[in-house]
Amino acid sequence: MEDKLDKLLLLIEQQNKAWSIHLDMMQGLINIIDAKVNSQDNLLKEHPTVREESNSQPTQPFNAYGDTRPYGVDIEEEKNAEPESFPPAPTQQPSTIEEPPPPAALNPPMEGERVVSLEQPKQEETIPAPQSKAEMLERQVRLPE
Repeated sequence: MEDKLDKLLLLIEQQNKAWSIHLDMMQGLINIIDAKVNSQDNLLKEHPTVREESNSQPTQPFNAYGDTRPYGVDIEEEKNAEPESFPPAPTQQPSTIEEPPPPAALNPPMEGERVVSLEQPKQEETIPAPQSKAEMLERQVRLPE
């Protein structure tokens, strides 16, 4: 019977040691997490965020128009403003070189007369859209002709 009690006491002591080791590990984890949170708080205190939310009211309202100042008042004020103290910008001088009129304006066609161009209009080669990724890659690799 004493052997059984000794074994039971030994098992209880081993269980207590395991629990103490477990508690030590938990305390270590708490210390690590606490240190991490404190370091983040310290960093935020030293270097605050750019857009920190504040509880204060904005000094200038976003919309300046309302019942006291209707929309368009500032435009009317700009129209009725006194002239500026600096001289007006010089006007653009007309160019002395006149551009020649287009050839059709020199000899306008008469009624019933057709204008025939000697030059044939250039036909652009239409390239069909690629049907697969391989065709797209081939077109990218192919050098212009």
